[in-house]
Amino acid sequence: MLPGMHGVTGLLIKLGVRWVVFTVTFVLATRYLEDVKVSKKWAYPLIGGMFAVLNTAFYWLLAGALDLATMRSLELALPLVANTVLLIAMIRLSNRFAAHSPAAPVKKGAPPPEKPQGWLRVNGFFSSVWLAVMVTAAHGLLWFALDYVPSR
Repeated sequence: MLPGMHGVTGLLIKLGVRWVVFTVTFVLATRYLEDVKVSKKWAYPLIGGMFAVLNTAFYWLLAGALDLATMRSLELALPLVANTVLLIAMIRLSNRFAAHSPAAPVKKGAPPPEKPQGWLRVNGFFSSVWLAVMVTAAHGLLWFALDYVPSR
């Protein structure tokens, strides 16, 4: 933990930093990867925040157990696999939230509205892999800056 940060305050500060870093990561991903799209600009902070919470919760709950189960043999590959699973979960969550968002009123005689797309769309295997690599790199940077350096 950062010096002087204990308990809930430290966790909230770390979560806020993760939110900002993951939001920037998704902005960069949509700029540099053609097949990664965010439907609305206002959705970037929601996507970044959602991923920050999922990432923090997942690693807090399961990192020790996964390290023990693999005997740290997958120390470099495990974050990539875990972040890929988190991305899949987040895309499904964003699809579910988008499906429940209020739709525009439909005029008489107009065709029915399309099923709303999720806030984050990733098309293609290689775009998915590159997005997972970008998110894992951001996760590694956050781990180094927020967890490793302050404890040394």
